[in-house]
Amino acid sequence: MSKIWGVENLVLSNVKKPIPKDSEVLIKTCATSVTTSDVLIRRMNEISIYKS
Repeated sequence: MSKIWGVENLVLSNVKKPIPKDSEVLIKTCATSVTTSDVLIRRMNEISIYKS
C-alpha cells in the first residue's frame, strides 16, 4: 500500500451525534468494504452471462 492509502493513516475516533437544525436533516450512513473475492465473483457472473 502507498503512504496515502496505508493503514497507518487511518484514524478511529468517537464523535458526538450531530443534532440537525430546523432546516437540516440527519442522514445515517452505513459503510462496507469490497474485497478481491467480491470482484472475482462478480466477474465470474459476467463471464457466464456472455457465454450463454
